[in-house]
Amino acid sequence: MKNILLILNVLFFALNLQSQVNIVSDSFIPDLLQRDCIRYVPSSDTKKNTPSHRQLIDRIYVKYNSIGNNDGSSWEDAYTNLQDALKNSTTDDEIWVAMGTYLPQNEVEIPSISNIRKTFLIAQDVKLYGGFAGTETSLEEREVENNPTILSGDFSGDDIADDFETNRLDNAINVVFVENTVTTESIFDGFLVQGGHAAGDTLVLTDLRGGGIFSWGAIQINNCTFRQNYAEA
Repeated sequence: MKNILLILNVLFFALNLQSQVNIVSDSFIPDLLQRDCIRYVPSSDTKKNTPSHRQLIDRIYVKYNSIGNNDGSSWEDAYTNLQDALKNSTTDDEIWVAMGTYLPQNEVEIPSISNIRKTFLIAQDVKLYGGFAGTETSLEEREVENNPTILSGDFSGDDIADDFETNRLDNAINVVFVENTVTTESIFDGFLVQGGHAAGDTLVLTDLRGGGIFSWGAIQINNCTFRQNYAEA
């Protein structure tokens, strides 16, 4: 099955209950793309961005239950926190994330809005891949559907399905935040993003949109599901 390549080339990208999608098929194109201001690019164009077309790969590993050195150098010594991997990555790095649930528990500074919040901040061109069991040596070995890799904004673990009022005030505003320095060389692939709640300060755009992911940049999104996120506007 070919994947859809979505490029976010607008100021924001808000996926909430009304636009919950699993982006895995070329059959998903017209109406939703127009409504959410997303530009569709044929999936054949993704080939140039796959690891097999690059001679050198700098790879960082993340596995929530790793008990090694926590330095991201291997599955055995993987970071247990995805935020650490993002913070210590450099341009063009690959970040491989094993199955499990990850929370953006630490506050990070977001330069574009001069704000500090708990989010998974993507501030440069990196390639994030979820869906690993935690033993793979090649990207082709991963099985995304069998290894759910969840990025959640539900810090207390008390969200109620389809209830966007109860127990939501302590959730992350934006589970993932993509800076304006990010280009189409960046990839976000193989994740379930849930529990974002963008219903904050009515004067701040980023507090009202993009509960699942808010993007100033042009990141590519493949094989992802956005569910149980809320955006006020």
